[in-house]
Amino acid sequence: IFTHFGNVTITTSELCNNVAEQGGAMYLDVSSDVTVSHDILCANTAVSSGNTATGGAFYVNESDLNITNTVIAENTAEADGGAIFSASTSVVDLVNNTIVGNEVTAGAGGDAALQFNDGNVDITNNIIAYSVTTQGFAHDDNVVSPSGSNNAWFSNDDGDATGYTLVDAVTTDPLLADYTMDADCSNDTFWPDCFSPVHNAGNGAILDPDPGTGVGASASDIGAYGGPDAGAIGIGGTDPWTVFGDADPHPFMDDCDDA
Repeated sequence: IFTHFGNVTITTSELCNNVAEQGGAMYLDVSSDVTVSHDILCANTAVSSGNTATGGAFYVNESDLNITNTVIAENTAEADGGAIFSASTSVVDLVNNTIVGNEVTAGAGGDAALQFNDGNVDITNNIIAYSVTTQGFAHDDNVVSPSGSNNAWFSNDDGDATGYTLVDAVTTDPLLADYTMDADCSNDTFWPDCFSPVHNAGNGAILDPDPGTGVGASASDIGAYGGPDAGAIGIGGTDPWTVFGDADPHPFMDDCDDA
């Protein structure tokens, strides 16, 4: 998908197994304003003849990108930004997403699954984990100091983040219900299992559909299945907040999320 001076909303969709020289799934170019929610972006690839391709899932240039309640998994870029590469004067907001297993194959130094080279970025309530041969997040000096908090960072090969202070972070295994890195998201379950540390660990100003009871239970879960708009993701996805009968995303009527 390429957008230039465009306003685009993508929701409950799946963008998988696409290939491009920049932005394997989507290229935002000059004054584009794009909203992505409740989607799956999986196994997209940015590849070129000179090993310089960036943005496995998204390439953002002088544009605004807002992503919520979305899974960005196992995308690959040669040089940088296994999941997202943000170039000139862009604004990127990432809230309540699961960003896992993204890879940079030919980069050297400073490369990251989430790479921001210019503009503004806010990352809040995201799971950023299992990045392959790269770190989770990086930015250069042209980025206004990145903001956000309450992200979950785990097992990113080259470290979690450069130039970003981990505020109220979870740094242990997010315990996704059923996830394997096999470039096939159709056999994965990305919501956290019953004992995951991301439950109720999100920013206290962002609430889940079920406020729950007990200490901290009103806070959002971290990841794509948390936040006020949490629900089904992708085409025909399951809404774990309703399907299990007790207004929480766990497959038992009485479980560890019930106080």
